[in-house]
Formats: sequence, structure tokens, C-alpha cells
Amino acid sequence: EGASLDVDFEGFCFRMRIYNKLELMNLSKLASDNDKNASESLQQLELCLVVRPVHHSYVKGLSMKYATYGHTVRVAKKWIDSHMLSDSIRIEIIELLVAYVFLDQRSLDAPNSTLSGLIRFLLLISRFDFSRQPIVIDFLSEITESEHKTIKSV
Repeated sequence: EGASLDVDFEGFCFRMRIYNKLELMNLSKLASDNDKNASESLQQLELCLVVRPVHHSYVKGLSMKYATYGHTVRVAKKWIDSHMLSDSIRIEIIELLVAYVFLDQRSLDAPNSTLSGLIRFLLLISRFDFSRQPIVIDFLSEITESEHKTIKSV
């Protein structure tokens, strides 16, 4: 995942990565010149330095807003593991699906317990038609109902 520096401080280990926009710009120029190695490196670097930190901040915000979110994610991961699906479904996907359960409040309020969150997660993965429509997760509550319908109709 690239170069990093591990810092051990008072019994805690922190991994530091330097985010350099110039490196991303140079890699994107090389990738636009059809350099396969550069495009793969660019994809990995963007994932590590841009996408994952944003995902983490949204997940942390949800766990601060909803007390049962973190517990529901853990139980959902345990359920996925116990059914031997953990090689097929990444942890980020589980976090996003549980986030959908908590944020999509057009039909129900956010779950108040871990068990109700798990049941709604299981209902989502059993009933949602993933091949025909996208799941829209609005972390910031910025998407209007008409925009939501437009996204789902595409």
C-alpha cells in the first residue's frame, strides 16, 4: 500500500502516510498516456489516500450519531463471516449497507437496537435487487427526493 512510517508512542502504534497532490497529478498524467503501471498505481494511491479516509470519516460520523451503528456493523460482519462470505464481501461494503439501513429513513426510523439493525440489514441483502437498481447512501442528507428518483431510474 505504499510507503509509510510507523510511530510507536506510549504503547500505541500509528501509521503515517504523506499525502502529496503532486504525486497524484504526475501519476494521472502518466496514466493518461496509457501507462498501465501508472494507472494501477494511481488507482491504489487514490484508494489509500483519498477514498478510504473519506469512507472512514463518514463511518465515524455515523457511529457518533447512532449508538447502535458500530454494534450493528460488528454483528453484520460476524454474520457474514459465519456464512463464509467474508472473502466475497469487503468490510467497507458491509459498513455501507448498514449505513443505508440507518440513513434511508423514508420508510422507517433508524434502528434503536443492534438486533433491529441486524434484521433490517438481513432484509436489505435478501430483498434488494442489486442487479437492477443502485443503493443511494446520502451521508450528508443533500439529495432531494426528485434527485433520488432520477438516480434510481437511470
